[in-house]
Parts: sequence; structure tokens; C-alpha cells
Amino acid sequence: MKTFTHEYSSKELLETFIKNNYITNYTCDLLVQIFTSVNSKEYILYLRDEVLAFLPNAKIIGTTTNGEISMNGSLTHSTVISVSVFESTKIETALVSTRVDSFDNGKEIIKKFEPKDDLKLLITFTDGLHTNGEEYLNGIASVNNDVIISGAMAGDYSKFEETLVFNEHEITNNGAVAAAFYNQSLNIHTEYSFNWETVGQKHVVDKADKNRVYKISGQTTVDFYKHYLGEDIDKLLPAIGIEFPLVQKIDGVNTARAVLTKHDDGSLSFAGNIAEGSEVQFGHGDVQLIIKKGLDNIKNIIRSPIESIFIYSCMARKALLKEDINLEVLPLKEIAPISGFFSYGEFYKKSTKTGE
Repeated sequence: MKTFTHEYSSKELLETFIKNNYITNYTCDLLVQIFTSVNSKEYILYLRDEVLAFLPNAKIIGTTTNGEISMNGSLTHSTVISVSVFESTKIETALVSTRVDSFDNGKEIIKKFEPKDDLKLLITFTDGLHTNGEEYLNGIASVNNDVIISGAMAGDYSKFEETLVFNEHEITNNGAVAAAFYNQSLNIHTEYSFNWETVGQKHVVDKADKNRVYKISGQTTVDFYKHYLGEDIDKLLPAIGIEFPLVQKIDGVNTARAVLTKHDDGSLSFAGNIAEGSEVQFGHGDVQLIIKKGLDNIKNIIRSPIESIFIYSCMARKALLKEDINLEVLPLKEIAPISGFFSYGEFYKKSTKTGE
């Protein structure tokens, strides 16, 4: 496979990018990923139509962001178009846009690709405000627990007002989009980097319903945040909650849950489930550990025959590292072309084979 990355600014330059890379000469399946800071349905539909005018057979998945990633590293308020060409892999896309729960959305989207024995990989983006990421992945796993999954939740630059995901046919602010890759010989290598340090004592979750937490240690969840992070934190939620997630152990592994929504009753909704009765701690980022782990990941990746790298990273990581985020991102382009975005939550499932 080959991936070509373009920082979009005009139709004319997009056409030049496509011509210069001879992309129209490829007769195999094309995956186009669009990562945009422009949170406008009109803009996205116009941009999508531009891509399809030049590449009418392209399969598209796209999302609004909290930052974009191109061959120049971390970007702000831009639009990145990533075009991947596959030799023998078939690609299909699907979108679900419903008001049912996230588990059902996961079941519905994977069923759009079933049953096919050669389904190997699912790259999926969900809206960042309504979807419970854990329930969504559980829904997929209830139908197909073998497919490798990667992707993330859409962002809107910490406004927490509306996020959008789309494919070549549809767009939604409450749902999910996915690209399915059919080819059991496709080599895939997935990595993740956690690097949140826990601080303070453990606290018991008194009342919770899936990803909505009502009380922790006898206080409403908002009051709990105010007690430990200061009275003014109330005005900064939910945005500041991304930088101070709650960390819990799931199957012995530390897992961070970022705040997505603040409710009038003092409860908070998180990007994934937090079980009632579980113990949680505040998390904070360790800059040196993050950079070290990033370098360790490069050592793991470079052992594989990598041809393209897609990066779906956390907005808190970017906020914490600032310009130093490129110390983690840019070395990857020495291995293979890079593209991606900063999100409100990431999806990861370990691959069983290494490679592409």
C-alpha cells in the first residue's frame, strides 16, 4: 500500500496533489481519510464532493478534530486529506446515525460488513459527545470479536457543542462511521501509549450508570472535581476534565476515562464506562514518560514492514506536550507516511500480526 497526505487549502491545490502523485492512475481501492477542524456540515459536504469529483471511486471516512496530523507533524485549525492505495485489499464504508444506545450502534455498524471471512480490520470514528466508546466497542465485539479495531472519537476544539463524522454518502453528529478492510493477508501492527500517572488516594464510585457518574466518595462528581482541583474547576468542565481523567483498573490494566459532558445535576459523563463500586484515581500526564514511551513504540514499529502510519491521539496529550508533541509524532514519518488527528477518546485492539 501507499499513502499520500495533503494539507487542504483549495480545490486547485487538491487537484495538483492528486495529479502529482498519479493517484487517478490506480485502479485498486482507495481509502480517503479526512481530518478537519472546520465544524460545518456545509464545508464538509463541499469538501467531500471535491474529493469525489477527482476520485469518484474513493471510499471516505472523516471526522472533525481537536488537532490534525500530517507529514509536517501536529497542526492546528487545518484540514488533512490522507489517501491510501491498496493493491489487493477491498474496502467498504458504513455509517450509523441513530438515537439508540452506543452498544446497538456498534452491533449495527459491524453487521453492515457481515458475514465475510476475510474481514481483517475496522477503522472507525464516532461522534465525540454522545457515544459511549466502551459500549460501542462492546457492541462490535458481540457480533465479531476477531476483527482488529482502530480509530477514535471526533473532536470540536474543546467547545463540546457538536462533532461530526461522515463517509462518502452520509454525515452525522450522533453516530459512527467505519471503513472495513477485507484481506486476511493484510499485515497490521497496532500500538498504544497510556502514560497517565495516578495521583492521590483511591476513591469509590458511589453511583454510576454506565459512563455517567453521579457520586464519588459521597459527593456529586462535579463537587468531587471541585474539592480536589479547586472551586473554579466547575467553570472549566468538561474541557479541563480531558486533562484530568479518572483512572481505574480494568482486567489489571490502568484505563483512563476522560470527561465529555457536564450535567445540571452535578453528574459527569465520560468517554467510557466507570462501574458503580469501582475505585478511581485522578490521572495526570508525565511529559518525560510520554516522550520515552513514544520512542519505545518507534523501536517496536520499526521491526515491522510498515508502509503507512495512522495516528489517532488524545487531545489531552497535545494540550500537555504543546509543541513537544512533535517529538513523539515526527520521528514516525522517517518510517512511513503519517496522518491522523487528536480526539476525545481512542479505540485500540491489539493486532495478532505485525506489519502494514
